[in-house]
Amino acid sequence: MFADQRPTCSYDEIALVSARRRSGRVSMEKAADALRNAARSLGGDAIIAVRLGSTQVATGAGTTPVTTTADLSGTVVRFRDRGCRGARTAAP
Repeated sequence: MFADQRPTCSYDEIALVSARRRSGRVSMEKAADALRNAARSLGGDAIIAVRLGSTQVATGAGTTPVTTTADLSGTVVRFRDRGCRGARTAAP
């Protein structure tokens, strides 16, 4: 997964993926694993532009408590050069 850097190999963007972590019940590592699994199921080689955000969800009507969730998202890519698959190189 690449958050700020981009792979040095050329690639095609396949899809946007996201995972939601609710109330600390799921670790961020499990959310990242969910992104990786989604990328694999789409035939992707890597996830770029990985971002962490948050969403507030009302748990009832009116002024009831709000639950905050952490969202992890990114863009699934497929490398054009088969030799780049599995490589962890990034542009400086």
